[in-house]
Amino acid sequence: MSAQNYKSHAQLLKGYHFIGFGLLILSLGWSVRLIIRTWGTENVEFSFVLLILTVVVGLAGYYSRVFPLKAQDRVIRLEENLRYHRLHGTFLPDELSVRQIIGLRFASDEELQARVQDAVDKNLSEDDIKKSIGNWRADEYRV
Repeated sequence: MSAQNYKSHAQLLKGYHFIGFGLLILSLGWSVRLIIRTWGTENVEFSFVLLILTVVVGLAGYYSRVFPLKAQDRVIRLEENLRYHRLHGTFLPDELSVRQIIGLRFASDEELQARVQDAVDKNLSEDDIKKSIGNWRADEYRV
């Protein structure tokens, strides 16, 4: 596996992001089309059931992704606070947002202090923090 960097750190999962989401959109379009075609007939009920099931599956898929990421964000915040404390004897500044801390996790130990100071002073976004990192520290465990 090649070294992780800003351009290669994002993950798109074919099964989830393309196949699953594509089939969900297809099902949504199909169920709406079916409602239009069966409007005024007794089969319209089945069409609405299909639409409702598609929306439920979509919501379940969305929340099955969002909830673990939220928990993972909390763990990253804790890990980075502990790493910063280990390196500098104090915790991360309160001014940092969770998104900024998530961006800082890619900074090497040597440049963490400078990246934290830049993030606080310039109110950098997560993406700007990642772009400013010179010595990338890979995170292979993010889902």
